Parts: sequence; structure tokens; C-alpha cells
Amino acid sequence: MKLIKAQNLFFLVSILLLLNLGYSSILDLWWMFDDAQHLKLVAITDLDVFTKKASEVGYIPANFTPWMFLNYWIDLKIFGLNPLGAFYHQLLSLSFTVISVFLLLSRITTPIVATLTVVYFFFTPVAHTVIHILCTRHYLEGLGYVSLGFLFFLKYRESGLLKFLFLSSVLSFIAFLNKEIYVSALGIVFCVSFFDYIEKRKISCLIPVLVYVSITLLYLVYRSYVLGWDNLLRGYGSVIDHGGSIEIYRYLVEIIKFNDLLPVFLFMLFSAVYYLAHLIKVHGLYAALKFCAYITTILICVLVPIYKVMPTANVNHNYIFLSTFTFIGMSFFLIYKVSEIKKSAFVKLFFLTSFCAIAYYQHYFTLPKATLNVQNNSMDIFKRFKVEGEYLLYSKDSTSHYILSPIGAPWHHSGLIDLRKIYLGNVDGPQVCYNICECKDIDSVYVYQNGVLLAPQQNQFECKSE
Repeated sequence: MKLIKAQNLFFLVSILLLLNLGYSSILDLWWMFDDAQHLKLVAITDLDVFTKKASEVGYIPANFTPWMFLNYWIDLKIFGLNPLGAFYHQLLSLSFTVISVFLLLSRITTPIVATLTVVYFFFTPVAHTVIHILCTRHYLEGLGYVSLGFLFFLKYRESGLLKFLFLSSVLSFIAFLNKEIYVSALGIVFCVSFFDYIEKRKISCLIPVLVYVSITLLYLVYRSYVLGWDNLLRGYGSVIDHGGSIEIYRYLVEIIKFNDLLPVFLFMLFSAVYYLAHLIKVHGLYAALKFCAYITTILICVLVPIYKVMPTANVNHNYIFLSTFTFIGMSFFLIYKVSEIKKSAFVKLFFLTSFCAIAYYQHYFTLPKATLNVQNNSMDIFKRFKVEGEYLLYSKDSTSHYILSPIGAPWHHSGLIDLRKIYLGNVDGPQVCYNICECKDIDSVYVYQNGVLLAPQQNQFECKSE
């Protein structure tokens, strides 16, 4: 047993070193996308997101993600407006999630399979995207908390000790507070408990169901109080022109295409068919039915909460974060089960070599094509966020100075300007204009070029009003 624990520790430390070194470049990033608005909210309201209604706190009553705001509150309290601390925190969140996922996977597979799964997933473009963006940290941490929740649920099934079930429910509830997509994951617990009851005929097998139904109801009441009953199931908001069931197909294609998972998909199909045939032949129809029920439950739990926003998954890639992890996790698990059927060393070596090759391809050929990498190479977005953002936040220039069409959405720019006023107490400062005709003094307009802000000569711009 000691050897197994030491082996697990070796693999885990290796993964943590590899991923933290691989993503250490995020320490050079600055506030981007929705960060400024979230910082502004916690600067004004502290942690009122946990106790007051969304309409009172001042955020859109569509998504209930208080744990995300807790993260921003911690960063603001400890590090102020210095994003370096927030990105160290991001690496810490990554490490927490890696540890949680590895501990869960190594309990149901082997340390090698768990290692391959974790490394492979966290080098996919979707994981790369989530790790680089602070305002998607709740997707990352939610996976960590729900994984720990499942780990303690397995401990409860083995030991029968209620303390493990209690820990599982608490951790799962925290996952809910990160992102609502993790609520549906409890369907897997219900499925496991149902088959436990069928096989053991003990009422005690249904105790987890009662516990998880209770915390789910508690979450729904809490969510309804904060967002309002009308927004209970609103989730991500409304999506126009939803294509119906065809969106499921498009969504799955997006997962495969964005992360270049076609080889994994083919391996998974082969492994699923082979393993199902083995179950029918050796263990009978009940075992095959149980296997299909587990697979179906997992797919439903992952796809149902994301159904409304499937048409926008190609833009908001965080929407495929959990489903990509599930897809890869199921693939590696099925391949592991198939390799266990054939005890020959050749079969094990074949699967291990194949997936090492695929993981290598993923890291060196797919990851460079990740959206943020491509955008940064073509537009210098990471440095531009920093240069323009620092000017808006800290510059002593007056309100007659402008940045013309800075990178990011208007709410990013307005958030930085509001933070300058609210947090730094500097009311006077540069502004933003999106059309040269909106700028009062063309000589005081700055534009980003080659890593710096340039003040253009007057004849470089001309307002041509219609």
C-alpha cells in the first residue's frame, strides 16, 4: 500500500510541475474581458453576492456564481489591482483541480491512466482558454470541487461512514456555487445509488439520494432567492435561433474540432463497442444494461444544462469545458477497461504508446492553435490589454485624453475607469472613444501600435461626419 501511495505521489507531483511550468506564462497577463466589472462589483459590494438579491447588488440576474466573486474579492483584498497575484491564484486553482481530478481518477483506474487523462485534458485548447481567463476560474474550480465530492462519495460507498457523505455533499454544494452546470452531475450519484439498491436491496443505499436531493433543493431555493423565481432556470440567459436537437450534433462536433479529438473519439467508439460486447458475452445483459445506463446518465447530466447555449459554444469555449473533460475521461476509462480484458503486455503497451503519441500531438500541434494563442500571435492581445489597461487605470492625463478603440468590450473599459474612480480615488483621467468623431481633441487621442501607445499627429486622423 505504501508503494502505491508513493507511486501516486510521484505521478501527482510530476503533473503539477509539468502543468505549472507549462502555464507559468499566465503570470505576465493583465486584467482582461470581464475582470474589471467583477473587481468593481466586489469593490463596491464586498461579499453581498452571497446574502443579497442580484437586483440589489447590481449584477445581471442570469447566472448565480458567488464563488467566482469570492475569488475576485480575495484577489482584491490581498493583491489590490495588481493582476500578478490573481494569476498566481489562478495557478493555485489549477493545482487544486489537478489534485482533485487525479485523486478521483486514480481511485477508479490506475495512476498511469489517471496521469495520462489529466495531462491530456489540461493541454487541450479548451483547458488552455479557461486557465488563461480569470473570469472562467469558476469552471476550473467547479471541476475540482465536484471531483472531490465524487471521491468522498466513493469513500462513503466503501466504508459506510456518514462523515464522507457529508464531506461529499458540502464539496458538491460549493461546486454548485461555482457554476450551475455542476448541479446535474449529481444524476450520476442517483444512478449509482439506484443500482446499489437493485443489487443489495438495502434502503441504506438510497441515503445518498436523499442527501443530494436535499442539497439540490437547498441550492434551488438559494438561487431563486438571489436571482428571483422567474430566473430559476434561466441559467445562461436566452439564446435566439436555437436549432433544436441538431445543436447537440453541432456541439459535439465543436468539442471534437476545437480540441482535435477525432483520434480519441475513434478510440472511444472502438473501446465502447468492444467492452459492451465483452460484458454481454461474459457477464450477461444486466451488466451491459448497467454499463449503458451509466454512459447515458453521464451524457445527459453533462449535455442537458448546456443545451440552451449550444449554438454559442463556438464563441464561448468555456461552455465545452466540462463536456470535453467528460469526453476525454470516458475515453481513457473505456480504453483502460478494454486493456484489462486482455492481460497481455502487448495490448497494454499498445494502448499506452498510442495515447502517449496522441497526447504528444495534442501538446505540440493542437495547443498552439488554441484561440487565445492565435489571437495573441496576430493581434498582440495580451500585451495590448496590459498597455491600454494600465493607461486607463493609472495615467495622470486628464479627461480630455482618449484611447481610440482599445481592445476588449466596452464594459471592460468602463470597468477600469470606474475602478480608477472608486478604488484609486482618481476621478480625473483618460477616457475611451470608439470613433474618431467622438474624440474632442484629435491631438490627445492615443492608439495602440507595436506594444506602445502613440499620440498621432493631427493629420493622421480626420473626422468625416456624414
